[in-house]
Amino acid sequence: MSNKIDFITEVLDNQPLGTNQRLITFKCPAIAEKAQPGQFVALSCSRFLRRPLGVARVDRQQGTVSVGGRAKGEGMADILALKTGDKVKVLGPLGHGFDLTNLDGAIVVGGGTGVYPMLFLLDELKHRGVTTGAAFGFRSQAMSVLVDEFKDVADHCVIASEAGDLDVPGDVMVALEEVGKHFSDKNNVAVLTCGPKPMMEKVADYAKSRGYSCQVSLEERMACGVGLCLVCVCQIKDKDKTSANPDGWHYERCCKEGPVFRAEEIVW
Repeated sequence: MSNKIDFITEVLDNQPLGTNQRLITFKCPAIAEKAQPGQFVALSCSRFLRRPLGVARVDRQQGTVSVGGRAKGEGMADILALKTGDKVKVLGPLGHGFDLTNLDGAIVVGGGTGVYPMLFLLDELKHRGVTTGAAFGFRSQAMSVLVDEFKDVADHCVIASEAGDLDVPGDVMVALEEVGKHFSDKNNVAVLTCGPKPMMEKVADYAKSRGYSCQVSLEERMACGVGLCLVCVCQIKDKDKTSANPDGWHYERCCKEGPVFRAEEIVW
């Protein structure tokens, strides 16, 4: 298998979703073959730095990859304005994804643009025969994305909105409580989450209170995407507190050792 990670790809589709959000599909068999849930790609734009986007879906047979995002800043606006037939440089797949070994059940939790990579994750869990629950939170139905796709692939799916116009009123934690009721009798359950950091900290506390393992996909600012520039470092707890590290933590690169980490490793 080739180690190449830099490709010139062709945009096949640009689908509008929700408010100022789009799902872009491009052709790249090499990335589609190797990508794993939780990994990301970096797309070129008119600005100097590429923009990192979590892989939202792959079709290995067709050799396609989909990514989603919200128009925020000029770089992302460029990417979301891509048209069918446009060429775009893509770096990937990048980073360390979710560990899905030996799971009987998985509860997937997403918020903000962190919902996009959760679709690829649910696809893979279904392929592996793992019982899945999905909890998502949006401000309103108008700002929600991929609702039908999530409900189609997850065994149990509850979507919350602050406006009260989806499954349950409230935030994603309300949806998580509802979904979690289906997993009280299962062993080897993992909670897998991506979204705003305060949300993920609450999700990690939920998992800990129920004895579930938890993996979190951090969303840090990135520059190179390959571990060289150290822009995206995050604080990770040391396994053993030593005199060399009196505070008990060290830095790791979100783009290389992450973006997925075990929740108990994170210095929140």
